[in-house]
Amino acid sequence: MGIRIEARRVRAGALAAAAALGVLAGAGGAGAAPARDATASAARIKVVLTEWKLVPSVVRVSPGRTTFVVRNMGKIPHELVIVRTGRHHHALPMAGSQASEAGLMGEIEEFVPGQTRRLVVKLAPGRYVLLCNLPGHYMAGQYAALRVG
Repeated sequence: MGIRIEARRVRAGALAAAAALGVLAGAGGAGAAPARDATASAARIKVVLTEWKLVPSVVRVSPGRTTFVVRNMGKIPHELVIVRTGRHHHALPMAGSQASEAGLMGEIEEFVPGQTRRLVVKLAPGRYVLLCNLPGHYMAGQYAALRVG
């Protein structure tokens, strides 16, 4: 009986550790996936840019003033463009090697690896796309959807 109780304690400890790691991974970081159904309680979104990924800390926020804190963790320059659109995040119209910026709400222009930039935007309810729109970056998959409201 003592062995069964000890095995349960070990399993419970392992589950607690796994859950804690999951919470930490959701808190952001270069390889962390965004919280899919989370609504930001504070209007602040951390965004990590790498070669060919754009990872926001949340994918849904409340309407109003939103601060984007954007870190370039890649090896080359990137930018952040925010567009309001009814289109799916991977189906924006193209103009050559860049996506259309129709519905532009804000932009952090090209910045170098290792830097962090901030952008404050007032967002109304709707669908948005966050993207790096340097030539070829959007086509390579550097985008994410954002819902407001």
